[in-house]
Amino acid sequence: MFCSCLCSDVFAQAGTLDSSFDFDGKVITSSNAGGARIWDLIVQSDGKIIAAGGSGPIGVSDVIVARYNNDGSIDSSYGLNGIFTNDFGGFDLILSVDMQADGKVIAVGEANNGLTRDVLVMRLNQNGTLDSTFGTNGSTIINVINVDEFAYDVELTSTEKITICFQVDYGSSGDWGLMRLNNDGSYDTSFNNTGYGIYTIGNPDHVDGIALQNDNKIVGAGNREVVRFTEDGILDTTFNSTGVIFASVGALPLALSEVLIQSDGKIIVGGSVDGNAWGFCDCPI
Repeated sequence: MFCSCLCSDVFAQAGTLDSSFDFDGKVITSSNAGGARIWDLIVQSDGKIIAAGGSGPIGVSDVIVARYNNDGSIDSSYGLNGIFTNDFGGFDLILSVDMQADGKVIAVGEANNGLTRDVLVMRLNQNGTLDSTFGTNGSTIINVINVDEFAYDVELTSTEKITICFQVDYGSSGDWGLMRLNNDGSYDTSFNNTGYGIYTIGNPDHVDGIALQNDNKIVGAGNREVVRFTEDGILDTTFNSTGVIFASVGALPLALSEVLIQSDGKIIVGGSVDGNAWGFCDCPI
């Protein structure tokens, strides 16, 4: 079951489901592949909604991207009857999407070939088909250092280069990973001289989200750390003198998972405290 549930207070009391959206404020779309989950959403300039994630029975997953009209109905002009699906050969999943100025969608996540989990990047045309000008026939699967690696978030720079944060998983430990791709899916070698960087920040390391400042500096959040990198992928030591802020709430475990930049440049990060409670903090510029 592919499920999208959105609400609006435009036509209803604030904080209640918007009955103008699919009659009851929510839409549930069946997937022939079985159980599914949405991991990310974006809204086009015309109000249409892109939902992305994975679909399949337990232990199996194919990528899925669907588009809905502003009223919650499926947009049948997109993909096949409103939905794009693809099997890249194993356990495949989209975790984050962003949109280019021309309406093409960049989607990132993981592709599992049975040996390693690799970073999956693909680009879809406005009609929900793979863009053959990107990577190999619309996608690229990247194994950076031959261990498990999977992408959590994607942001486009002002020149529409593709910045991706990915987890490097050694089994018992992990590192932060960042990469930047050119518009055709190739490595941008001006980023850390290789197109990617792997960083040991704390112990253990886990990166969940990134945001780009107006100057294209990269702010990342994961585990209990907030980190800022220069546009070229180097730790920015003008940020808290080390490039890193370790956040804490007393002695409670903290897991940061989302980061946003305010219009004044201040950084908002959110996550969980002790695995049970919501938490937010406001970091200096």
